[in-house]
Amino acid sequence: MNLFSTQHHSPITPLTLLSLELTIRSNSVWTSSLRFKPLTNMIARRMFLVIFAFFSINVADARGSLSQDLESRVVKLFDGMDSLPVTISRDGGNIQVRTRQSGDHMITFSEAKETNLHPDRFKTFLQRFQHDFPKVNKMVQSVKSLEVDRRNGGREGVKSVLKFPFPLSDRVMIHWKYLRLGRQPNEHMLYLSEEANEELLAKHHTASEKKKYVLGRTFLCAYWIRPRYDNKGSVIGSKIQYLFSGDTGGSVPK
Repeated sequence: MNLFSTQHHSPITPLTLLSLELTIRSNSVWTSSLRFKPLTNMIARRMFLVIFAFFSINVADARGSLSQDLESRVVKLFDGMDSLPVTISRDGGNIQVRTRQSGDHMITFSEAKETNLHPDRFKTFLQRFQHDFPKVNKMVQSVKSLEVDRRNGGREGVKSVLKFPFPLSDRVMIHWKYLRLGRQPNEHMLYLSEEANEELLAKHHTASEKKKYVLGRTFLCAYWIRPRYDNKGSVIGSKIQYLFSGDTGGSVPK
């Protein structure tokens, strides 16, 4: 059954929500703040897509409203993405990737403009993110829940282990996950960020991991699923948007 609203488009199902990310990873060149050594420069550039954007806040003053602050940034970033040039287009233009440069940093956006799936079909995937994320991204070895912070909107600390090709070391990322099911009627959002993760690192970044893995960073990563309506106001599908800004850390060949 075709899950897009027009026949020439490919299906999108809940477990392929992250196909947008995979589109970026399979069609782009990884760049980062890695300190490239001359002999490994070409290999490194073929292996990684690392996207930067630095988001600054005063954590001491904004701790209680950090979730709302991050959510506002996500909305503002997505609101401005249509002004950016398209760098990758798939499925007749239904899936598009865009990038925004800011100094030495970059943030990447992608979206599936039209699917036939009701937004609620994605709820289980978002709720089971730790379990389902590794299924759709082969670089992800595991995503583990660490703790829940009830003081800050029930955000959840998570630890992700990423498998990197030889000779590079695997990466570990420790950040907060924010889940906003029913943000608006028929609308859902999930975003991750390392903002104010000092306590998480102190408690959950173990000595053995520091020896085994390179610590990567997630400045901001978000998934936004919104409804599409017909002229009678009935939900007929979804629009899916994704953004990522991060740094794998380390240096080649580490």
